[in-house]
Amino acid sequence: MCYHAKLLPIVLYEIETFCQQALKRQMDQLTQHPVIQNILQNEQPRDLVILIAATSIIEVGRDFDFDWGIFEPQSTRSIIQTAGRILRHRHKVIDTPNVAILSTTYRGLFKLEQRAYSYYGIETPSRYDCKLTSKQAIEVFDFTAMQHSIDAQWSLSVPDKKQAEISYHEHQAYSCYLEQADNGNALKQWLTNADSHLHGYHSENNIFRDGLYNNGLYLFRKLDIEEEEIRLLAWHWWDREKKIAVAYSGSIQTIKLDYENRLLLTMNVEHALMELKFDKALLEKLVAIELDYKTGTSNFGYHNALGLIHYE
Repeated sequence: MCYHAKLLPIVLYEIETFCQQALKRQMDQLTQHPVIQNILQNEQPRDLVILIAATSIIEVGRDFDFDWGIFEPQSTRSIIQTAGRILRHRHKVIDTPNVAILSTTYRGLFKLEQRAYSYYGIETPSRYDCKLTSKQAIEVFDFTAMQHSIDAQWSLSVPDKKQAEISYHEHQAYSCYLEQADNGNALKQWLTNADSHLHGYHSENNIFRDGLYNNGLYLFRKLDIEEEEIRLLAWHWWDREKKIAVAYSGSIQTIKLDYENRLLLTMNVEHALMELKFDKALLEKLVAIELDYKTGTSNFGYHNALGLIHYE
């Protein structure tokens, strides 16, 4: 199962509903879930491995309990947060490793970029400029300490730079954000200002995340909603620069997966919308998604696992 933010919201809703139900592990709800029960009864497998491939969406606000995990070493916080989803509900004595950390990031391995720990890591260009000495995770993280446990100690105290280079620089970036903002909007002065909670000036002038590109495309399915029926009509698009909505005929391609029988969840979008029975405005938001794109890109598709993608 792929779990990330580029899926249609209605599909993401169904995936999160399944995970919230099945991954509450205090009473072993996983094997009792109807989807799993159906697989066990119909397929009768000797072993059943449920693999969830997720982005950083899994790091915050997800009360899931996994048996094991393979992590991309994007940041210290990312490793700590993701580790918090391993055996989250169950108290077990572990005598074999249940966490593996990749040797570098996806960006460093496949994109051959100088800054492997950027977007959203510490090497992302910002007011705190950082260039790590190595792309290899073993050189910039303290894996010796992590052999024993993964906890918040690296977030609470500044480590030695030679011992955990990436954690050291992350603390320096926090300090810069709190005390040395170039635009005069250092957070420290706002934390001590009694009036700060009455307005959003600081957050409005310190953007959390910029888009990768200057162009943006907002794609959505028009709905024909009648009393007892919902029909999905053609894809449309809205350019956030020109702010116009135009029918996007001929360029949206739906990709048929050849391994669809291996997907854990399959769904009928129209049926799922009917079950929710929300008002029209909210239903339309559930079949809309946004994508940043490079100038010149003209073809888009929706992949059942990868979500909204574009072709060069």
